[in-house]
Amino acid sequence: AQATVEVRPTGRGQTCAHVRVRRGGAYTHLHGRLAAPSLLGDTMGFEMNVSVLASALLAAAWVKGDALGAEGGKAPDPRGCAPLPPWAWQLLMRLGDFKQVLPGVLTAFGAASVLGLLSTALTLGIPWAEEASDEDSWLGADASELGLARRWALLLALAFWRAEKMESLLQRTQRACMHAKVVGLGPGIRNGLADPIGWLWPAFWGISRRLALVVVSSFGCSSFLLVVFPAVVFDEFSWWAVAEAQNWWLRRGNTLSPVVDMSCQVLDQLHFVPVITRVFFLAVWEYPEVDALLTVCALMWTGHNCHTIYNAFVNELPASARKLFSRSVDD
Repeated sequence: AQATVEVRPTGRGQTCAHVRVRRGGAYTHLHGRLAAPSLLGDTMGFEMNVSVLASALLAAAWVKGDALGAEGGKAPDPRGCAPLPPWAWQLLMRLGDFKQVLPGVLTAFGAASVLGLLSTALTLGIPWAEEASDEDSWLGADASELGLARRWALLLALAFWRAEKMESLLQRTQRACMHAKVVGLGPGIRNGLADPIGWLWPAFWGISRRLALVVVSSFGCSSFLLVVFPAVVFDEFSWWAVAEAQNWWLRRGNTLSPVVDMSCQVLDQLHFVPVITRVFFLAVWEYPEVDALLTVCALMWTGHNCHTIYNAFVNELPASARKLFSRSVDD
């Protein structure tokens, strides 16, 4: 038997192998894909540990800063500032004001090209279509060979993005603990046994789905960065930009027409669609070859995303449409 092997990179940062085997006068074709390269070194390597630790410290600082009254970049009450001086708290809270901006800016710096980044952020990420494409990934032809500046830009982007998710996780855990403290241990156990869906499920799901994002971005970062991260940061940056534009318009004393309000809501859902599809394909196409826990976490993330867009199209957009229709009738 004679065999020829063709190996080429794909648009997902992976390597696709095509083997052509000849036995006698017949040919057999075999296709396969190799695992994605480790972009940032070992998942539990030094750089990744630094990124996760930075996320945890930022999240804890933002939660404590909010409790100390340091919103809006203002210094908190000096009596509760230890161990950091007020100016350090002010800097940390100012960084918190740009949670949706910094990951996108740093990701753009780490990308091989802005067009490649936008292409990944705005497409559905269908794996078999991208593997058949000859285009490079948004990190370049060889995603495993990143320069020092691009490497740390991506690590910082991950750190800021993950910190916002950790902050949300801490806040949700605090709310669950405070609710349990108010109700009491005994009544809480009895209510949980009598109505587990009403008493236990909201806190369990709220905490676990937030924890799933932290797990995916910490332990499955190579596939997450290649497949999902551009779509996620673009979606959050776009949401922030639209919200800021609306706030700027309202601060000038103008009113927001129902048509513009509804158009902004539709725009928010449109750039959210690639996040839904890419996280889903991350769960069913990338992670089954890596780890079952990552697959479960990505599926939990997908479930929440589907619930979010379902609520938008079933409740929020119809309400805006009714408001627009009623105003047109009144006019």
